[in-house]
Amino acid sequence: MTYIALVYYFGLALLSVMQGPIVILLGAAAAATGVISPYGVFIAVTIGNLSVDLLWFLIGRLGKIAWILRFRWLRVNLNTIESMKGRLSRQAPQIVALAKLSSVFVLPVMVAAGLVRLPWKRWFPTLFIVEVVKNVVLIYAGYYSVISISHLQKGLSILAISGSILSIIVPMWLFRRSMHTKDKAPKLPEEDKPIEDKPIEDKI
Repeated sequence: MTYIALVYYFGLALLSVMQGPIVILLGAAAAATGVISPYGVFIAVTIGNLSVDLLWFLIGRLGKIAWILRFRWLRVNLNTIESMKGRLSRQAPQIVALAKLSSVFVLPVMVAAGLVRLPWKRWFPTLFIVEVVKNVVLIYAGYYSVISISHLQKGLSILAISGSILSIIVPMWLFRRSMHTKDKAPKLPEEDKPIEDKPIEDKI
């Protein structure tokens, strides 16, 4: 593994925290070009996303919501966190799965899970399975989409080259054929030649 590849993976792990699906698709596209490995992309984004999810859970468990409120760009809604606290006690796996798939309510759900000290076995297996499945689907879609486009471009380029060659060969062939046809035009025999009309001289 090269140093450049490690930088790519580290960057993917960090960026996937903020823009998960977009970053995963970009990583898959890079893997399709051969710059990095799709397996490396999967490991990097999975570790990155699960790490930040665990961070939100630990912040909620410590009761340090004020740490999150300092960062306005996170757009944390305290009302959403409070509403999730009651729901998690009843439907923890379903809520965690939906939050992970939507990539919108993950932060409030994980903070709320930490605040109510939800047992790990009630949310982490669901979180892990959904994360793995989602990443596999996105990487597969991004990887093979780029490969399909590259194959299509190759096919179009071959078609364009073939068309250009034919556009040169066909007119030349038609021109040569027309010249050959002229050379082989049947000549009339001497007796069959039409007699030219000669002017009749006036006899005086």
